[in-house]
Amino acid sequence: MLTRAELLFLTLLLVPAVAVFLYPLAASVWATLRRSQRVVPGSTAGEMPPLTVIVSAYNEEDSIAARLKNLLSLDYPADRLDILVVSDGSTDRTNEVVSSFLDSRVRLLALPTNVGKSAALTLAMQHVHTELLVCTDANSRFEPQALRLLVRWFADPRVGVVCGRLVYESGREAARVSTEESRYWRWDNRIKESESATGHMVAGNGSILAIRREFAEPIGGHLANDFAWLNIVRLRGALACFEADAVAWEKTAGTIDAEYRRRVRIMTRGLWAIGHSVGYYFSQPSEARANPLAAAGFFAQLVCKKLFRYLSFPALLLAFALTPLLPVGPVLMLGFAMGLGLGTAALIGLNHRQLVRLAPRLPNTLYHLAMASASLVALRNLVTARRVARWQPHRSLATVRSAPSATMPATGSLAA
Repeated sequence: MLTRAELLFLTLLLVPAVAVFLYPLAASVWATLRRSQRVVPGSTAGEMPPLTVIVSAYNEEDSIAARLKNLLSLDYPADRLDILVVSDGSTDRTNEVVSSFLDSRVRLLALPTNVGKSAALTLAMQHVHTELLVCTDANSRFEPQALRLLVRWFADPRVGVVCGRLVYESGREAARVSTEESRYWRWDNRIKESESATGHMVAGNGSILAIRREFAEPIGGHLANDFAWLNIVRLRGALACFEADAVAWEKTAGTIDAEYRRRVRIMTRGLWAIGHSVGYYFSQPSEARANPLAAAGFFAQLVCKKLFRYLSFPALLLAFALTPLLPVGPVLMLGFAMGLGLGTAALIGLNHRQLVRLAPRLPNTLYHLAMASASLVALRNLVTARRVARWQPHRSLATVRSAPSATMPATGSLAA
């Protein structure tokens, strides 16, 4: 008979076990069992609807020109493509660079102050006139067919949002961070593919996210727009899908420290978005909600995939802290083994540079420990009601300087 301490210890271990192993397995099995009800995209040769691409930019003078050239060169009908750059209080030459593009498809919405990405996108919705829109970042790059591959899913009126695949690239100095980040996203993308088979994807990707305008509702600046909007889609009974062939390339932050800060921001905003989804569902009139069974399934997914993923490291630490209370037996031995594993990972992480020289393919445990630590900080931020709405992009720190005007007019720009 297990003691209370042993039961609590094993319960805490279930958190990472569900997030890392059991949920991905269950999603794969569910997709196989429901094969006859798969959501299938339309053809890329079909009629392409009018589309607005919203580019979020804050002090992006070094990357915004390349981003716009990339979007203008995509394989999508020119007369049906609108590009709206939302410059979120940029203080460098971002607005000036956007203004230099004379193509009528490019518009500029220059905000006078930095309000944060989600708040900026909420303001941008007032200037979107198409049913479909794609959100992306200034430092991303789309493959030529990306937009066609995304919008073909919307031939099915049940589909509310479609997420593309993010691939990381980096220079030599950031290769180790890029490798670990890519491993994480490859694993996460496999889960998305299983979820998407029946239109039940959980959590999107802000670098390449297509959504129907009706679901892009105003949200708080402290929420991750891709996560919060996808939650809204699912809670209103629409489907969320993943298009693996619609690829967006993006560079990593470049260092473990910068990636750690980015993860703190993402996890903090993600935790707030989970809480927001609960309040959102019960605040909607009954006719606008998904049916209770579908909503319950979504919340179960949200807990198992996202909440448990964020809480995995805190749960492991708390479980290890219980080991002094465990009686001698198999559970205590498991606790010692877990502690030995964490300790070994920490020692390897502290000496990762030397070990990488000896074994280049060795996983960068310092990276994973830093990401695990980020989850602790994000949880603290939630408990202390700290919100992260604005931040300084790591890639822009060296290039920020005063701009002529934060509301500089441009060809095709929006009136203030």
